[in-house]
Amino acid sequence: MFSPFRSNHRSPRRDRERGFTVIELLVVITIVIMLSAVVIFNGTTFSDATVLTNIAQDVALTIRQAQNFSTNVSRSSGSAATYNTGYGVEFNPNVPSSFFTFNDNQYAGTLHIYDPGIDQVVSTYTFDPGYSIARICGSNGVNDDQCLGAGQLIDITFVRPNPEATLDLLSTDHIPLGWPAFSSVRIYLQSKSGKTKRVDVWVTGIISVQ
Repeated sequence: MFSPFRSNHRSPRRDRERGFTVIELLVVITIVIMLSAVVIFNGTTFSDATVLTNIAQDVALTIRQAQNFSTNVSRSSGSAATYNTGYGVEFNPNVPSSFFTFNDNQYAGTLHIYDPGIDQVVSTYTFDPGYSIARICGSNGVNDDQCLGAGQLIDITFVRPNPEATLDLLSTDHIPLGWPAFSSVRIYLQSKSGKTKRVDVWVTGIISVQ
């Protein structure tokens, strides 16, 4: 029978075939992009922090190795090889991408520093791209945060048979500055994202990562 009224009833099959609207698709895509960005950011941050921690530990282990070489009387190389030598590590904030270890062959006297042309560089270590020495600061027991200025560097040296460290402040020409006499040194390392980690070295020979 013909009816003048239109029916509002729709087929269930047609509802099932209706699918997503453009707005619904855009909302889903936006949510996926946001979640992906969060995951990528967190993954990058975690990786950055992990690499920085590994670098700080490597620096501490390198200093510890110089200490062990000295106390265990490791034989120096070269034509004048000897067991009577100290070992040290030099950090120069003016060259923030690397540092090196050395033989302190100029053993006599009270100063145990790297003398270019006399002492031998054992190994040079270069940081991964984006990682560097941010600053180097020391404490003399009175002032806890005296940071090295332009044209200054620090030598950390160990002299047999003692495990204690000698901390010498030098100019970039390797002239001893003599003051301040540090009781500890803090080497601040920086990552790509600006995170920092530090390695502490005390005259007592204690080395730690903070």
